[in-house]
Amino acid sequence: SYPRISDSVLLSTNVIHVYDLEAGVDPEVGTTLYVNPGEERLLPITVRNEGNGPDRYDFRLARVTDSSGVDVLWGIDVPRDALQELDRDAYQTFEVRLNVPDMVEAGAYTIVFEAYSEEAYPDDSGRETRLRDTLVFTVNVNEFHDMRISMDSAVDNPVKTSAPGRVVTFEVNITNFGNVPDTPSLHNYTTSGSGDDIVWNTLPGMGSLASWKVTWMQVERLGSDVYTTVACDEMLSTASAFPEDRCVHLTDINTWRMPEMDAYTTIGMVAEVHIGTDAALITREVGLKVASMYGDAEAGGDHDDSPEWYGEFLDSNEQIVTLRLRAPNLRIVEVGAEETQAKVGESIPVRVVLANDGNTHATDIEIILCAQRKEIGRAHV
Repeated sequence: SYPRISDSVLLSTNVIHVYDLEAGVDPEVGTTLYVNPGEERLLPITVRNEGNGPDRYDFRLARVTDSSGVDVLWGIDVPRDALQELDRDAYQTFEVRLNVPDMVEAGAYTIVFEAYSEEAYPDDSGRETRLRDTLVFTVNVNEFHDMRISMDSAVDNPVKTSAPGRVVTFEVNITNFGNVPDTPSLHNYTTSGSGDDIVWNTLPGMGSLASWKVTWMQVERLGSDVYTTVACDEMLSTASAFPEDRCVHLTDINTWRMPEMDAYTTIGMVAEVHIGTDAALITREVGLKVASMYGDAEAGGDHDDSPEWYGEFLDSNEQIVTLRLRAPNLRIVEVGAEETQAKVGESIPVRVVLANDGNTHATDIEIILCAQRKEIGRAHV
């Protein structure tokens, strides 16, 4: 019963190694993102091996372009050192860290990632390549409003000592850190109460400091290292045109308005604090604030603008300056003379008792005795 074999043919089949990768993103995240400047996002990426053998793949950032197709530089971290070799039908999920630049214009940006196999393999057009799949994200950078006020410690400081009736200046930088042009306004705030019960007023104005006022001047460059200050123009809010490069004081509504500022530009300003002559000899704080034309955070404008002025609610568009009022305050306690008559050519001693109710020493004091508005004697203490 053993069969006879008249002939035989050996058929050999060689199954080639097919390289095929598929890259995707979590559907809950999607490939269309809406972000703000400076925001950080984690993109959960999954790469699956659709080939018929193991593949030590690579995943790279290809390019980031703006709406005009021009390459731009963004901070994107792909954890390439954590990528593993994938067996057939295996997959790996990892997170790509997207750091949106702090200074980026509003608009649509395109981010392209590419997945590569460890060996070249023909693509759909027959071209030998290691590129297996492309993942494209559309990132829409929102319009972002962020006005900031700051003080350069090398130029000025926020704490100064002065006296009633004086004018104290503070030089600050006003920066439009938003990604669209803005025309901000300048305001000042004060506190109410005393001791441990001091509370910042949430509405602009001088409050109880009725005899005080704050005016503004703009810093202008005359040369490479030469600067000057120019007073803001006095205008009405109903004016048909405003200076394009100068701050203005809208006198009818008592508002100080900056010129239109492009995104990520800075203008130097000087705040003049006019201290009232009746100011108490204590330490006072005054708040300087720059407000976006788009409103505060609740109105969808400046993202870091709240009415409060304390703790974590002190925003980047608020600057507190401190005035330590120091001055002598002389008053006459007693004036008297033991003798009221003397011969011509003789003198009459006059006893004067002075008190200093101020908070600093009084020096080079001069006492003048007058009779019927005519000076009749002078003494130094």
